[in-house]
Amino acid sequence: MFERLCVRSTGALGSAPGLDLGLLAEGLLFYGKVHLVANRSVLTELVQLLGPDLTLRLAEEERIQISYCNRFSAVYSEGTGTPRERHLLTVAEMPHTAVENVAPELFIAALGKSGRGRRLAARLLRHVERVELDNSIAESAQEDARDASYVSSAVEAMLSSLAPAYRLPTNFRFELEGLGENRFRIDTNLDSAAATAAFQQAFSSDVAITPALLASYLVAVHEDLAFAGRFGSDIAVSPLTSRLLRLKFASLAELRGHAETQIERFEEFVFRNSRAIGDAVRSGAVPFRDVLDVVDHSRRFRQWLDERPADADLLRDYFEECTKGSWIDQLPAATVRWALVSAASTAAGAAIAGPAGIGLGAAIGAADFVAERVRQGWKPNHFVEGQMKRLTREGG
Repeated sequence: MFERLCVRSTGALGSAPGLDLGLLAEGLLFYGKVHLVANRSVLTELVQLLGPDLTLRLAEEERIQISYCNRFSAVYSEGTGTPRERHLLTVAEMPHTAVENVAPELFIAALGKSGRGRRLAARLLRHVERVELDNSIAESAQEDARDASYVSSAVEAMLSSLAPAYRLPTNFRFELEGLGENRFRIDTNLDSAAATAAFQQAFSSDVAITPALLASYLVAVHEDLAFAGRFGSDIAVSPLTSRLLRLKFASLAELRGHAETQIERFEEFVFRNSRAIGDAVRSGAVPFRDVLDVVDHSRRFRQWLDERPADADLLRDYFEECTKGSWIDQLPAATVRWALVSAASTAAGAAIAGPAGIGLGAAIGAADFVAERVRQGWKPNHFVEGQMKRLTREGG
């Protein structure tokens, strides 16, 4: 517990995924190591918000491990609005957004100097791990299609969070029918217009709630599990994604029949003595550099938490020692939540100390890969960030 945290890109529903600096700040304080899964959007915001020097400092001092993934999953719809409508789940890559191209461009633009920009970018690249999203992730829709109960429950959870005023029709259904070649058909009696109206009323957005959009959330769950399993880490997620991950793990164990991979329950762990650090960073009231000063101070107390079970009193003592006399003491009180795998739910096994058996540049796959990590002892705990007011969709 508290050893490693995987942070992926977030973004307002329907917008390009980006970086949540407030979440990153909280992760650095509570966890010994933060794995930041970056793409062009995330790296761009990191450099623009922090500047080249501070970005480089984070990487060189190993405060965060940047893992750059230039591949992304996408759901494409064909024959939209016709009886032959179907959807293609694919994994794509844009060569021009490779980190070797993006990093120099960002540093040069930020510094206004070509030579220095390239030199600093080269230093950053020495600390950036390249990871790939394997093509097998595109099989996740076929995986989900085999478990109609999971899909229906997951979509109901999405709609209750995204469109709380929307009333499900009687005998609601949302079923994926695998068609081969990573294509699938959606059979549903969802009233998209009514769901969209409820969502737009709740969140002041012009995004439409479509079956394809809901299916894309199912894909994102596979990616969250695959990346966090790659690092053997906890997962930073929204409240909605935490619910979806719980449902997915129940489905994953049932489909494979592996008793040793079954996550029988997640227990909520609530820390009520925190402060609104993330909100202060997001608003700009506190510079990110100030967070690092507190993180420096916290390192002398890290052994209090490392490799120990979650304990509210221990976490309170750690937090108080780390933040005593700092600007954090002046922030409003806040609550931090985790969803933890209960100790009795997983097989006895050695804790994962890192991405064992997976080298640099290794491809990250889907459900079989995740199941194997669980059998090795990984516990996919959730660091549940924020409230639904900051509605996010974790994506690539």
